[in-house]
Amino acid sequence: MHTLRSVAAVLGLALLLTVATTSFALTPDEEAALREEARQLTEQARNQEAQADAGRELALQIFIAEFKKADGLDDQADTKKIAALQKWLQVGDFKLAKAVRLRESARALLLAAYRFGVLAALIDEEAINERFRAQVHRAAADALLANNPDADAVAVAGQLDGRARAHDSDAKGYESEADDLRDQADRANLRADKLLDRAVVLETAP
Repeated sequence: MHTLRSVAAVLGLALLLTVATTSFALTPDEEAALREEARQLTEQARNQEAQADAGRELALQIFIAEFKKADGLDDQADTKKIAALQKWLQVGDFKLAKAVRLRESARALLLAAYRFGVLAALIDEEAINERFRAQVHRAAADALLANNPDADAVAVAGQLDGRARAHDSDAKGYESEADDLRDQADRANLRADKLLDRAVVLETAP
C-alpha cells in the first residue's frame, strides 16, 4: 500500500510540474478551470487528512482498550501467582517458590520487550513516511529541472532537494531509534529466556 501511494504521488507531482512548466500562456477560462481544480484538490486533501487523523485516534482508542483488558488479565494472574507463592512457602518448598519468583521476573522482562517492540513499530512508520516525503520532493526537483531548467527553476529545485535531504536525515534518525528499541527488546527477551531456564531446572529437580 505504501509503495502504491509513493508511485502515485511521485507520478502525479511530476505530471503537475510538467504542466506548470510547459504551459506559458493560459486563457482566462483555462486559468479559472485550473484554479477550481486546485481548490477542489486542496479540499479533498484536507478531508483525507481529517479522515486519517480520525482513523489514528480510533486506532489509539482500540489499542488502549485492548491493552487495559490484557493488563487486567495480568493483574488476575499476578494475584494467583502470589497466592501460589505463599502456599509453596507454607509447605516449605523453597525451590518451587524461587521458580515462581524467577518466572515473575521473566514475565516483567517479556512485557518490557513487547513495549519496546510496539514503540519500534510506530517509529518504523515515521521513518517510512519521511522516506516517502523525501522521494516526493526529490522527484519534484528532478521533474522541474527536466522541463524548465532556468535560474528560477534551479533555485526552486535546490529548495526541494534540500527538503528531501532533511526528510532523509529525519528518516535515518527514526530508523536508528527503532533499531535501538529492537536491540533492547532482544536483550530483554534473552534475559527472560535465561530466567525461565532456571525456573524449569528448579521445577523439574527431584
